[in-house]
Amino acid sequence: MMIGGYLNNIEPAVHTFEVTYRSELSANRWKYVVRPVSVQLLTTDDATFEHPNVPAYFSAWNIFEIGNSASSAMGIDPSTLPGTYELKPISNGTVVPGFYTQGEGRMVVLIFWPNQFDGACE
Repeated sequence: MMIGGYLNNIEPAVHTFEVTYRSELSANRWKYVVRPVSVQLLTTDDATFEHPNVPAYFSAWNIFEIGNSASSAMGIDPSTLPGTYELKPISNGTVVPGFYTQGEGRMVVLIFWPNQFDGACE
């Protein structure tokens, strides 16, 4: 008998997901479509990502974007930024941490990944 063997069947709370699509909800906020991936570390500097046999895609929201608006992006007023800098959504293909939750009568994913500002100084 394995001590604590029943714990082997419990799913970890945090999973990894690949961002596959995004659409703008409002200023500096996006709705994402993600699919689960599994992570396999090869070395401390390298990892591979594989999609398990789960063909599911999920709607996802980035909890870092919750407080964003036209006048606040990650706590910064975009109008004070030099040049053409603006907050960008998470790029397609990015692997991010997140967790499953129930929302709008279906399973959704909450992800957490800090958005980046991009642009040029003038």
